[in-house]
Amino acid sequence: MDPKEILIEITSGNSTRLYMGLLNICWTANKDALSNLYKNKDIILSHIENSDLNKPDLVKRAFRVLENNEAGRCRCNIYEKDILSDPENEEKEEVIRIDKEIKFHELYETHYNVTCLRCMRRYFVKKIGGGHRPIWEWKTS
Repeated sequence: MDPKEILIEITSGNSTRLYMGLLNICWTANKDALSNLYKNKDIILSHIENSDLNKPDLVKRAFRVLENNEAGRCRCNIYEKDILSDPENEEKEEVIRIDKEIKFHELYETHYNVTCLRCMRRYFVKKIGGGHRPIWEWKTS
């Protein structure tokens, strides 16, 4: 998504659109877009503080993504501290490659072996819960 569109979402004054804008920061793998958004971090923070959005984990993650990108670190550095990084979305953004996927339907779990395409670090990922809000546990392997 274009950084201007993300900023429009965040500054709309609507908490649902703010939420979506923060999610879009988290899902964006484009380094230039993230750098542009980082330059506007004070505006973003001001709109978060003046909203009724109560999603501290999402806010932390969005800023972690921005700061990680600005520091020039590989995107995969955020994965082990984050439960919202879906390997299937990361693969669509061409950040990682899913090497293996095993579904355990009775446990509502999916296990992945993945490789970061930027630094070649390998991870074992466990998706827990197949319902409304799954989480992903990332561990280097």
